[in-house]
Amino acid sequence: MQLGETYTFDDDGSIPNSSLPVLLYHRALDDAAGAAAYEDLFADHRWLAAWRDGIFPFHHFHSTAHEVLGIARGTADVILGGPKGRQLTLAAGDVVVLPAGTGHRNVGSSADLLVVGAYPNGMRWDLRRGDPAEHDAVVANIARVPLPDQDPVQGFPASPTRRPRRRHSPARTPSYGAARVRTSRCQARSTCSRRGSGTRRPHARLRSEPRGRVRPSGLSRGSRRRPGRRSRTGRRWRRGWQPEAPPTTRPRSAPAAPG
Repeated sequence: MQLGETYTFDDDGSIPNSSLPVLLYHRALDDAAGAAAYEDLFADHRWLAAWRDGIFPFHHFHSTAHEVLGIARGTADVILGGPKGRQLTLAAGDVVVLPAGTGHRNVGSSADLLVVGAYPNGMRWDLRRGDPAEHDAVVANIARVPLPDQDPVQGFPASPTRRPRRRHSPARTPSYGAARVRTSRCQARSTCSRRGSGTRRPHARLRSEPRGRVRPSGLSRGSRRRPGRRSRTGRRWRRGWQPEAPPTTRPRSAPAAPG
């Protein structure tokens, strides 16, 4: 499958056409895929209300819905964009996506022509022939038609000006090997003093480090003592602390009497 051409047509006063381009996919499916394969392809991308028929032999357009046409069998010469548009030859396997308002007409086809059509989310369509008296009304209808959720063939967002966005950006979750850096509130500062640590270190921790604040042993919440100095409040603060028993001392034996 390849995206062959894109076409844009101007408003000629009777056929309004669209600012969105017409998309033509050559050999989107195999020549012998059959009509059911087109219906499944369109339905997978939420283009519903499929029908099997041909293309009208007069200039017409739809002002309330976009349309996709898949050539399941045969060939057809189609004029797109109204009387001043462009004639294309569509063959089995081709798919053409027509934005709302785009004129199209069958000017000649093979006897075995079979076309499968569908509309995004099964939108209801109307049939307009380019009457200048209703031009303003159909232009207002076309402006209210939303963009399709997906392209009928490829499936990604159908807007020709937008590309699918990546869900996860490497800038949000920088990865360094197997460890991922987790920064804290003061990530704007290059270094941060940890309470009681006595050193300065980057304010970031790896996932392998514990989440809670690690307090040096012997320090209380408000203590400013250096590491290594133990205090009763520090011992009392530690969970599961029990008063330490006084050290047991063994009495020294009396020196032997001189003999």
